[in-house]
Amino acid sequence: MREHGEFGSSVLTLVKKKRLFVFTDLDGTLLDPSDYEWGPAIGLLAELRKKSIPVVFCTSKTRAEVQDLQRRMGHKDPYIAENGGILVLPMAFLGRLVPRGDRPRELVLHLGWKHADILQVLRELAQRTKVSIRCFHQMTPKEIARTTGLTLAQSRRAQQRDASEPFQFVNASAAKIRDFQRVARLRGFELAQGTRFWHLTTGSDKGQAMQLVVQLSQIVSGVPALSIAAGDSSIDLPMLTQADLPILLPQPDGRMNSRLSRALPHALHGSQAGPHGWAHSVKQAVSRLEQSHASTRPPRPAAIAVGQLVPALREALPLPVREPQWTRTAVRKTTTSR
Repeated sequence: MREHGEFGSSVLTLVKKKRLFVFTDLDGTLLDPSDYEWGPAIGLLAELRKKSIPVVFCTSKTRAEVQDLQRRMGHKDPYIAENGGILVLPMAFLGRLVPRGDRPRELVLHLGWKHADILQVLRELAQRTKVSIRCFHQMTPKEIARTTGLTLAQSRRAQQRDASEPFQFVNASAAKIRDFQRVARLRGFELAQGTRFWHLTTGSDKGQAMQLVVQLSQIVSGVPALSIAAGDSSIDLPMLTQADLPILLPQPDGRMNSRLSRALPHALHGSQAGPHGWAHSVKQAVSRLEQSHASTRPPRPAAIAVGQLVPALREALPLPVREPQWTRTAVRKTTTSR
């Protein structure tokens, strides 16, 4: 990694009496579009961590991919995977809402459709529109590695899907793709084009999952929240439109995504794709929001048991929440020889 100290003397401070969040896409945004490195952003990430400003990854990547990335980065904030289909909350994020003695390591909320159901929808759409598509699960790890620049190990983690399925159109004309989109929309789905693959939105998107994180933070802390969001492709639009201050980064060819530019004319524009542009833009956005003032702090909620948490979330949050997966740290049994 490189450039650890670029932002070491930053004057960033936590927005007084409001909690600030940075939500960010990964590939081509926080991560370099060619080698997936984040070195130029290390200094700012450390500064944000020091100031207790969470950086929430909001990505099409799978849980397995994000877990590996966060481990390598030393990053422990909540994250949104599979374009809003999965929300992972470290128990520390829930604060006093869950008593210490009752805590698993993390809470995994499934917000989108199941993977098998998404595959069925894609098959039906392809048959209905007579369009050929190639889905992620049909590709070998070698094919994915060639297409994305990932390693074979990373490609295998990218195939561990729970709530989404990236796909590509095969020799489809622009008219055929529009027809596919039209039929999907008639059935209540939206299509978004990422950097390399298309994605079908089913049940939740990046923006809805982002709303959950902000609302949960306000429930837990009693402090109003402000949000910055950074992205570079159409699939980031739901997240960017929810942000108090959206940041648009250019695509690897240097051009801004035209759909994002039209939808968000007042967004902050980054100078280049990847971690260099991300760091400069996020620093500028935080400086702008430092001028915001807080509203009255509501009372803190009482702690509840883990078993009551999901019913409480269902009551408090706008999206349906399926039963979560609790991830506990394994307890190793030891025996003593006599």
